[in-house]
Amino acid sequence: MSFFPPLREPDPPPPRSYGSGPGAAPPNWVPGAVPWSVLLARGTDTAVALTHAAAYPQGLTFTVTTLLRPGSEGDRDDVHWRPRTGSAQGLRLGLEVADGRRAYAGGGLGPVPAPGPHPPDGFDLVSHEGGGGALVYRHFCWMWPLPPVGALTFWCEWQARGIPETSVEVDATDAVEAARRAVELWPMPEPPQGRSGPGEPGSPDWYLSGGG
Repeated sequence: MSFFPPLREPDPPPPRSYGSGPGAAPPNWVPGAVPWSVLLARGTDTAVALTHAAAYPQGLTFTVTTLLRPGSEGDRDDVHWRPRTGSAQGLRLGLEVADGRRAYAGGGLGPVPAPGPHPPDGFDLVSHEGGGGALVYRHFCWMWPLPPVGALTFWCEWQARGIPETSVEVDATDAVEAARRAVELWPMPEPPQGRSGPGEPGSPDWYLSGGG
């Protein structure tokens, strides 16, 4: 007879959600490349560029890259992270579609809470985690839904780095055409049923994190 009591069978794992929700690019698609590489703004020792755009039927991803002149990064090595505080001195980013509708990346460019359903005929702009070093940092952004054909204007401002409110116009038709080249790889399973509070299955941040 064994000294230890019998081991109990482990509980089955809960169902996992793999959906991305509306606040992130769908993980079951290969997007179409958008031919944009644009200098959005440039100051004495700072530049902001738009690169690596890709389109899905559901929305648009792109990278906003901030570049600093060597020796100008200041006393702190986290100058690129400053926008995450939501300070008015941080980098600000916004978009305007052809008919004048607008979307903003929170109070500054940096991680913001996962959005709920966007307003009817409205747009949302989310900046997710990025990466880089003291001189170059890349902010990964997601706009949804896909902008309509016509002009798409990127607005930025970074008062702390000497960049005033600046705008650059691109042709959103490039994104619409690229979205037609996107390929859906496979269908996604339905999200788990149940509670939908913050951090729980069914909530927007659950989907953004890949289901825990």
